[in-house]
Amino acid sequence: MKKNIDIRDMVVKIHELYFENLEMTTYESEFLCGIISKIRPKKILEVGVAAGGTTAIIMQCLNELNLASQVISCDLNKQYYRDKKLDTGFLISSIKHKFATIKHTFMLGTYLPEFLDDIGGGIDLVIIDTVHTMPGEILDFLAVLPFMKNNGVVILHDVAFSYYYHNCLSSNAVLMASIVGQRIEPGDDKDRASGYPNIGGFYLNDDTRKYIINVFSSLLLDWEYVPSKHELMIYKKHYEKYYTEKEINLFEKAIFNNRNNVRNRVCKKLFDFDDKDIIKAIIKEEQVIFWGAGSISRFWEDVLLRAGIAIRFIISKDDIQRESDNQIPIIRPDECDFSAIDDMIIVMSSRYDKEIEAALINYGVHKYCTYNEFKKKVFGFFLK
Repeated sequence: MKKNIDIRDMVVKIHELYFENLEMTTYESEFLCGIISKIRPKKILEVGVAAGGTTAIIMQCLNELNLASQVISCDLNKQYYRDKKLDTGFLISSIKHKFATIKHTFMLGTYLPEFLDDIGGGIDLVIIDTVHTMPGEILDFLAVLPFMKNNGVVILHDVAFSYYYHNCLSSNAVLMASIVGQRIEPGDDKDRASGYPNIGGFYLNDDTRKYIINVFSSLLLDWEYVPSKHELMIYKKHYEKYYTEKEINLFEKAIFNNRNNVRNRVCKKLFDFDDKDIIKAIIKEEQVIFWGAGSISRFWEDVLLRAGIAIRFIISKDDIQRESDNQIPIIRPDECDFSAIDDMIIVMSSRYDKEIEAALINYGVHKYCTYNEFKKKVFGFFLK
Protein backbone atom coordinates (compact mmCIF):
# COMPACT_ATOMS: atom_id res chain seq x y z
CA MET A 1 0.00 0.00 0.00
CA LYS A 2 1.28 3.45 -0.90
CA LYS A 3 1.67 5.91 1.89
CA ASN A 4 1.69 9.69 1.48
CA ILE A 5 3.97 11.59 3.84
CA ASP A 6 4.79 15.20 4.54
CA ILE A 7 8.32 15.29 3.12
CA ARG A 8 9.31 18.54 4.79
CA ASP A 9 8.10 17.42 8.21
CA MET A 10 9.87 14.08 7.88
CA VAL A 11 13.17 15.70 6.83
CA VAL A 12 13.10 18.11 9.77
CA LYS A 13 12.66 15.15 12.13
CA ILE A 14 15.53 13.26 10.46
CA HIS A 15 17.85 16.24 10.83
CA GLU A 16 16.93 16.58 14.48
CA LEU A 17 17.86 12.90 14.99
CA TYR A 18 21.10 12.74 13.02
CA PHE A 19 22.22 16.35 12.49
CA GLU A 20 25.78 15.79 13.78
CA ASN A 21 26.59 13.34 10.99
CA LEU A 22 24.64 14.75 8.06
CA GLU A 23 26.45 16.29 5.11
CA MET A 24 23.25 17.40 3.36
CA THR A 25 21.20 20.44 4.29
CA THR A 26 17.47 20.09 4.98
CA TYR A 27 16.84 21.50 1.48
CA GLU A 28 19.02 18.80 -0.08
CA SER A 29 17.55 16.03 2.08
CA GLU A 30 14.06 17.16 1.12
CA PHE A 31 14.99 16.92 -2.57
CA LEU A 32 16.35 13.38 -2.11
CA CYS A 33 13.33 12.21 -0.11
CA GLY A 34 11.00 13.79 -2.65
CA ILE A 35 12.58 11.68 -5.41
CA ILE A 36 12.33 8.51 -3.30
CA SER A 37 8.67 9.27 -2.55
CA LYS A 38 7.95 9.85 -6.22
CA ILE A 39 9.71 6.86 -7.85
CA ARG A 40 9.43 4.42 -4.89
CA PRO A 41 12.63 2.57 -5.80
CA LYS A 42 13.07 -1.13 -5.09
CA LYS A 43 16.86 -1.11 -5.44
CA ILE A 44 19.02 1.84 -4.36
CA LEU A 45 22.79 2.18 -4.72
CA GLU A 46 24.64 4.77 -2.64
CA VAL A 47 28.21 5.53 -3.75
CA GLY A 48 30.10 7.40 -1.03
CA VAL A 49 29.01 6.73 2.56
CA ALA A 50 31.18 8.71 5.04
CA ALA A 51 29.47 8.57 8.45
CA GLY A 52 26.26 7.19 6.96
CA GLY A 53 24.21 10.37 7.28
CA THR A 54 22.71 10.13 3.79
CA THR A 55 22.13 6.42 4.36
CA ALA A 56 20.12 7.33 7.45
CA ILE A 57 18.02 9.77 5.43
CA ILE A 58 17.34 7.11 2.79
CA MET A 59 16.47 4.42 5.34
CA GLN A 60 14.22 6.70 7.40
CA CYS A 61 12.41 7.85 4.25
CA LEU A 62 11.86 4.27 3.04
CA ASN A 63 10.60 3.33 6.48
CA GLU A 64 8.11 6.22 6.52
CA LEU A 65 6.88 5.15 3.07
CA ASN A 66 6.56 1.48 4.12
CA LEU A 67 8.90 0.46 1.29
CA ALA A 68 10.81 -2.80 1.75
CA SER A 69 13.59 -1.73 -0.60
CA GLN A 70 17.13 -2.99 -1.03
CA VAL A 71 19.87 -0.45 -0.22
CA ILE A 72 23.55 -1.02 -1.04
CA SER A 73 26.10 1.46 0.34
CA CYS A 74 29.56 1.43 -1.28
CA ASP A 75 32.72 3.24 -0.24
CA LEU A 76 36.42 2.84 -0.96
CA ASN A 77 37.24 3.59 2.68
CA LYS A 78 36.61 1.16 5.49
CA GLN A 79 37.22 3.91 8.05
CA TYR A 80 35.35 7.21 8.29
CA TYR A 81 37.45 9.77 6.42
CA ARG A 82 37.09 12.41 9.15
CA ASP A 83 37.95 10.10 12.04
CA LYS A 84 39.88 6.90 11.30
CA LYS A 85 38.92 5.51 14.70
CA LEU A 86 35.36 5.11 13.42
CA ASP A 87 34.11 2.75 10.74
CA THR A 88 32.60 4.06 7.52
CA GLY A 89 28.82 4.12 7.99
CA PHE A 90 29.07 3.91 11.78
CA LEU A 91 25.83 5.86 12.16
CA ILE A 92 23.76 3.26 10.30
CA SER A 93 25.42 0.39 12.14
CA SER A 94 24.04 1.82 15.39
CA ILE A 95 20.44 2.30 14.17
CA LYS A 96 20.01 -0.48 11.59
CA HIS A 97 17.73 -2.46 13.92
CA LYS A 98 15.07 0.23 13.51
CA PHE A 99 14.61 -0.66 9.82
CA ALA A 100 13.96 -4.40 9.86
CA THR A 101 11.97 -4.46 6.59
CA ILE A 102 14.75 -2.76 4.60
CA LYS A 103 17.58 -4.93 3.29
CA HIS A 104 20.76 -2.90 3.74
CA THR A 105 24.29 -3.98 2.72
CA PHE A 106 27.67 -2.29 3.13
CA MET A 107 30.31 -2.92 0.46
CA LEU A 108 33.55 -1.28 1.54
CA GLY A 109 37.24 -1.33 0.85
CA THR A 110 37.67 -1.30 -2.91
CA TYR A 111 36.58 0.49 -6.08
CA LEU A 112 32.97 0.51 -7.32
CA PRO A 113 33.49 -1.63 -10.48
CA GLU A 114 34.70 -4.49 -8.31
CA PHE A 115 31.36 -4.53 -6.44
CA LEU A 116 28.98 -4.24 -9.37
CA ASP A 117 28.79 -7.89 -10.45
CA ASP A 118 27.70 -8.79 -6.91
CA ILE A 119 25.28 -5.87 -6.76
CA GLY A 120 23.71 -6.85 -10.07
CA GLY A 121 21.36 -4.98 -12.38
CA GLY A 122 17.93 -3.48 -11.98
CA ILE A 123 19.09 -0.45 -9.98
CA ASP A 124 16.32 2.17 -9.76
CA LEU A 125 18.17 4.95 -7.96
CA VAL A 126 21.85 5.87 -7.59
CA ILE A 127 23.14 8.56 -5.22
CA ILE A 128 26.75 9.47 -6.03
CA ASP A 129 28.58 11.62 -3.48
CA THR A 130 32.33 11.06 -3.52
CA VAL A 131 35.21 13.23 -4.76
CA HIS A 132 33.34 16.15 -6.42
CA THR A 133 36.35 17.15 -8.55
CA MET A 134 37.34 15.89 -12.01
CA PRO A 135 37.26 13.02 -12.89
CA GLY A 136 35.54 11.87 -9.65
CA GLU A 137 31.89 10.96 -9.97
CA ILE A 138 32.03 10.66 -13.76
CA LEU A 139 34.11 7.49 -13.43
CA ASP A 140 31.56 5.95 -11.06
CA PHE A 141 28.55 6.98 -13.14
CA LEU A 142 30.00 5.35 -16.25
CA ALA A 143 30.71 2.23 -14.19
CA VAL A 144 27.18 1.89 -12.79
CA LEU A 145 25.15 2.96 -15.85
CA PRO A 146 25.04 -0.56 -17.42
CA PHE A 147 23.47 -1.87 -14.20
CA MET A 148 20.66 0.69 -14.06
CA LYS A 149 17.07 0.43 -15.25
CA ASN A 150 16.30 2.39 -18.40
CA ASN A 151 14.15 4.89 -16.49
CA GLY A 152 16.43 4.96 -13.42
CA VAL A 153 17.39 8.12 -11.56
CA VAL A 154 20.82 9.49 -10.68
CA ILE A 155 21.20 11.98 -7.81
CA LEU A 156 24.41 14.00 -7.48
CA HIS A 157 25.32 15.90 -4.33
CA ASP A 158 27.70 18.90 -4.39
CA VAL A 159 26.93 19.89 -7.98
CA ALA A 160 27.95 23.44 -7.00
CA PHE A 161 31.12 22.33 -5.23
CA SER A 162 33.25 24.64 -7.38
CA TYR A 163 31.24 27.69 -6.27
CA TYR A 164 30.57 27.04 -2.62
CA TYR A 165 33.54 25.04 -1.40
CA HIS A 166 36.51 24.74 -3.72
CA ASN A 167 37.61 26.67 -6.78
CA CYS A 168 37.99 23.80 -9.24
CA LEU A 169 36.27 22.01 -12.10
CA SER A 170 33.45 20.03 -10.47
CA SER A 171 32.94 16.48 -11.78
CA ASN A 172 29.27 16.63 -10.78
CA ALA A 173 28.62 19.87 -12.63
CA VAL A 174 30.39 18.48 -15.72
CA LEU A 175 28.31 15.30 -15.58
CA MET A 176 25.08 17.29 -15.25
CA ALA A 177 26.11 19.37 -18.29
CA SER A 178 27.21 16.48 -20.53
CA ILE A 179 24.57 13.80 -19.82
CA VAL A 180 21.60 13.31 -22.13
CA GLY A 181 18.58 12.70 -19.96
CA GLN A 182 15.66 14.43 -18.28
CA ARG A 183 17.09 16.87 -15.74
CA ILE A 184 15.45 17.07 -12.33
CA GLU A 185 15.41 20.70 -11.25
CA PRO A 186 15.24 21.21 -7.47
CA GLY A 187 14.38 24.91 -7.73
CA ASP A 188 16.11 27.78 -5.96
CA ASP A 189 17.79 27.12 -2.64
CA LYS A 190 16.90 30.18 -0.59
CA ASP A 191 19.74 29.50 1.85
CA ARG A 192 22.31 30.05 -0.92
CA ALA A 193 23.28 33.59 -1.91
CA SER A 194 22.77 32.92 -5.62
CA GLY A 195 19.91 30.49 -5.08
CA TYR A 196 21.76 27.88 -7.15
CA PRO A 197 21.18 24.46 -5.51
CA ASN A 198 24.01 22.15 -4.48
CA ILE A 199 22.13 19.01 -5.45
CA GLY A 200 20.64 17.79 -8.71
CA GLY A 201 19.79 14.76 -10.77
CA PHE A 202 18.36 13.29 -13.93
CA TYR A 203 16.21 10.47 -15.27
CA LEU A 204 17.82 8.07 -17.72
CA ASN A 205 16.06 7.69 -21.05
CA ASP A 206 16.67 5.98 -24.42
CA ASP A 207 19.12 8.69 -25.46
CA THR A 208 21.28 8.46 -22.32
CA ARG A 209 23.12 5.38 -23.55
CA LYS A 210 22.88 6.39 -27.19
CA TYR A 211 24.85 9.58 -26.56
CA ILE A 212 27.06 8.38 -23.71
CA ILE A 213 30.11 9.36 -25.75
CA ASN A 214 29.34 12.94 -24.59
CA VAL A 215 30.22 11.90 -21.05
CA PHE A 216 33.40 10.13 -22.18
CA SER A 217 34.30 13.30 -24.08
CA SER A 218 33.87 15.36 -20.92
CA LEU A 219 36.79 13.44 -19.41
CA LEU A 220 39.06 15.30 -21.82
CA LEU A 221 38.54 18.42 -19.68
CA ASP A 222 41.17 19.23 -17.04
CA TRP A 223 41.35 16.81 -14.11
CA GLU A 224 41.97 18.06 -10.59
CA TYR A 225 43.77 14.83 -9.68
CA VAL A 226 44.96 11.68 -11.46
CA PRO A 227 43.90 8.32 -9.97
CA SER A 228 46.60 5.68 -9.68
CA LYS A 229 47.36 3.33 -12.59
CA HIS A 230 45.83 0.52 -10.56
CA GLU A 231 42.53 2.35 -10.09
CA LEU A 232 42.34 3.50 -13.71
CA MET A 233 43.01 -0.04 -14.96
CA ILE A 234 40.11 -1.36 -12.85
CA TYR A 235 37.74 1.16 -14.43
CA LYS A 236 39.12 0.63 -17.94
CA LYS A 237 38.67 -3.16 -17.78
CA HIS A 238 35.13 -2.63 -16.51
CA TYR A 239 34.29 -0.14 -19.28
CA GLU A 240 35.61 -2.52 -21.93
CA LYS A 241 32.77 -4.92 -21.09
CA TYR A 242 30.02 -2.37 -21.77
CA TYR A 243 31.25 0.40 -24.06
CA THR A 244 32.51 0.73 -27.63
CA GLU A 245 36.11 0.89 -28.79
CA LYS A 246 35.61 4.56 -29.67
CA GLU A 247 34.54 5.38 -26.10
CA ILE A 248 37.43 3.41 -24.58
CA ASN A 249 39.82 5.23 -26.90
CA LEU A 250 38.58 8.58 -25.58
CA PHE A 251 39.05 7.37 -22.01
CA GLU A 252 42.65 6.37 -22.76
CA LYS A 253 43.36 9.76 -24.36
CA ALA A 254 41.86 11.55 -21.36
CA ILE A 255 44.17 9.60 -19.03
CA PHE A 256 47.25 10.32 -21.14
CA ASN A 257 46.50 14.03 -21.52
CA ASN A 258 45.62 14.62 -17.89
CA ARG A 259 48.46 12.60 -16.41
CA ASN A 260 50.83 15.08 -18.05
CA ASN A 261 48.58 18.12 -17.69
CA VAL A 262 47.93 17.82 -13.94
CA ARG A 263 51.60 17.33 -13.19
CA ASN A 264 52.74 20.21 -15.40
CA ARG A 265 49.95 22.60 -14.38
CA VAL A 266 50.59 22.22 -10.65
CA CYS A 267 54.36 22.10 -10.97
CA LYS A 268 54.43 25.27 -13.04
CA LYS A 269 52.75 27.11 -10.18
CA LEU A 270 55.44 26.00 -7.77
CA PHE A 271 58.77 26.32 -9.50
CA ASP A 272 60.89 25.82 -12.60
CA PHE A 273 62.03 22.23 -12.86
CA ASP A 274 65.13 23.21 -14.85
CA ASP A 275 66.96 23.96 -11.61
CA LYS A 276 66.97 20.59 -9.84
CA ASP A 277 69.54 21.78 -7.32
CA ILE A 278 66.87 23.98 -5.70
CA ILE A 279 64.89 20.96 -4.47
CA LYS A 280 68.03 19.24 -3.26
CA ALA A 281 68.95 22.36 -1.33
CA ILE A 282 65.53 22.43 0.33
CA ILE A 283 65.26 18.73 1.19
CA LYS A 284 68.96 18.26 2.07
CA GLU A 285 68.57 14.49 1.91
CA GLU A 286 69.97 11.99 -0.57
CA GLN A 287 66.98 9.73 -0.11
CA VAL A 288 63.73 9.80 1.88
CA ILE A 289 60.77 7.64 2.86
CA PHE A 290 57.16 8.71 2.35
CA TRP A 291 54.29 7.86 4.71
CA GLY A 292 51.11 8.05 2.62
CA ALA A 293 50.29 6.80 -0.88
CA GLY A 294 47.50 9.18 -1.89
CA SER A 295 47.35 12.02 -4.39
CA ILE A 296 49.70 14.25 -2.35
CA SER A 297 52.29 11.50 -2.26
CA ARG A 298 51.97 10.82 -6.00
CA PHE A 299 52.58 14.48 -6.85
CA TRP A 300 55.64 14.94 -4.62
CA GLU A 301 56.98 11.56 -5.66
CA ASP A 302 57.36 12.93 -9.20
CA VAL A 303 58.88 16.18 -7.94
CA LEU A 304 61.57 14.53 -5.81
CA LEU A 305 62.41 11.88 -8.38
CA ARG A 306 62.86 14.56 -11.05
CA ALA A 307 65.19 16.38 -8.70
CA GLY A 308 67.30 13.24 -8.25
CA ILE A 309 66.22 12.47 -4.68
CA ALA A 310 65.63 8.74 -4.17
CA ILE A 311 62.52 7.46 -2.37
CA ARG A 312 63.40 4.17 -0.67
CA PHE A 313 59.82 3.09 -0.11
CA ILE A 314 56.34 4.34 0.80
CA ILE A 315 54.52 3.39 3.99
CA SER A 316 50.72 3.10 3.78
CA LYS A 317 48.18 1.20 5.84
CA ASP A 318 45.34 1.88 3.39
CA ASP A 319 46.66 1.55 -0.16
CA ILE A 320 46.02 -1.86 -1.74
CA GLN A 321 48.85 -1.52 -4.28
CA ARG A 322 52.28 -2.96 -3.59
CA GLU A 323 54.17 -0.34 -5.59
CA SER A 324 53.57 3.19 -6.86
CA ASP A 325 53.27 4.27 -10.48
CA ASN A 326 57.03 4.94 -10.39
CA GLN A 327 57.71 1.41 -9.08
CA ILE A 328 58.45 2.61 -5.55
CA PRO A 329 57.66 -0.26 -3.12
CA ILE A 330 54.64 0.32 -0.85
CA ILE A 331 54.71 -1.46 2.50
CA ARG A 332 52.40 -1.49 5.49
CA PRO A 333 53.56 -0.15 8.88
CA ASP A 334 53.59 -3.65 10.41
CA GLU A 335 56.01 -4.77 7.69
CA CYS A 336 58.49 -1.98 8.43
CA ASP A 337 61.49 -2.28 10.77
CA PHE A 338 61.44 1.26 12.13
CA SER A 339 64.46 0.60 14.35
CA ALA A 340 66.62 0.22 11.23
CA ILE A 341 65.49 3.43 9.54
CA ASP A 342 67.92 6.32 9.43
CA ASP A 343 66.37 8.20 6.51
CA MET A 344 63.95 11.11 6.84
CA ILE A 345 60.29 10.05 6.79
CA ILE A 346 58.10 12.71 5.17
CA VAL A 347 54.39 12.58 6.07
CA MET A 348 52.49 12.90 2.78
CA SER A 349 49.07 13.63 4.26
CA SER A 350 47.50 16.88 5.39
CA ARG A 351 44.28 15.31 6.70
CA TYR A 352 45.80 12.57 8.86
CA ASP A 353 49.16 14.14 9.71
CA LYS A 354 48.50 14.20 13.46
CA GLU A 355 47.44 10.56 13.47
CA ILE A 356 50.54 9.54 11.47
CA GLU A 357 52.82 11.66 13.67
CA ALA A 358 51.45 9.89 16.76
CA ALA A 359 52.06 6.52 15.11
CA LEU A 360 55.66 7.46 14.27
CA ILE A 361 56.36 8.50 17.83
CA ASN A 362 54.78 5.24 19.03
CA TYR A 363 57.19 3.35 16.73
CA GLY A 364 60.09 5.27 18.27
CA VAL A 365 60.77 7.37 15.15
CA HIS A 366 61.89 10.95 15.68
CA LYS A 367 63.51 11.73 12.33
CA TYR A 368 60.41 12.75 10.40
CA CYS A 369 58.87 15.80 8.77
CA THR A 370 55.15 16.57 8.86
CA TYR A 371 53.46 17.68 5.67
CA ASN A 372 52.98 21.21 7.01
CA GLU A 373 56.69 21.43 7.83
CA PHE A 374 57.54 20.06 4.39
CA LYS A 375 55.35 22.64 2.64
CA LYS A 376 56.87 25.45 4.71
CA LYS A 377 60.34 24.38 3.58
CA VAL A 378 59.35 24.34 -0.07
CA PHE A 379 57.06 27.34 -0.25
CA GLY A 380 59.19 29.30 2.19
CA PHE A 381 62.12 29.02 -0.17
CA PHE A 382 60.18 30.17 -3.22
CA LEU A 383 58.48 33.02 -1.41
CA LYS A 384 61.74 34.58 -0.24
